[in-house]
Amino acid sequence: SSSSSSSKKGKRKNSKNVAEELQRLYNEGKSGKRQVALLIQERLINLPPALVPVMYGELQKDLEWARKNEETGALRNSFKLKDLIYLTRAYYETSDSKTDSTNEAQRKFFRFEDEVFESISTLTLAFPLQLKTDKSQGLDLLRQEQIVMIIPASKLVEATARMGMLLAS
Repeated sequence: SSSSSSSKKGKRKNSKNVAEELQRLYNEGKSGKRQVALLIQERLINLPPALVPVMYGELQKDLEWARKNEETGALRNSFKLKDLIYLTRAYYETSDSKTDSTNEAQRKFFRFEDEVFESISTLTLAFPLQLKTDKSQGLDLLRQEQIVMIIPASKLVEATARMGMLLAS
């Protein structure tokens, strides 16, 4: 069963509505009615955290360059993004006990920037992953979820600044 996060205004949406809204956004992006980009987060866990805000700053510079310098107006306009569909993973620590449940455990992200993105997302959808794990690494004790967030592209600068402040504190 899927779960969803509340929106920024604190209104709780059920998973079906979140999935329908996500599908609508995807279809609008696919048809060209809305400029949407897919951002898949699979950076190396051991990448120095100080490079993360730099990485997103460079993404912003690349998008700005494309909006100004691509050859055709249509191509330049394709980089005027409204939203990012952001994919990442999260986990819950589990135990051997059958009484553990996702509702009782707190979701944690593998990467610190995901918490920043979640705080500015307009929509979040989570669904469980069934992964084959190597028990020698202890990953079998983590229940993982795939997280899909809708992030307004206009908030990317704010998110990058917040990442930098988190690292500075």
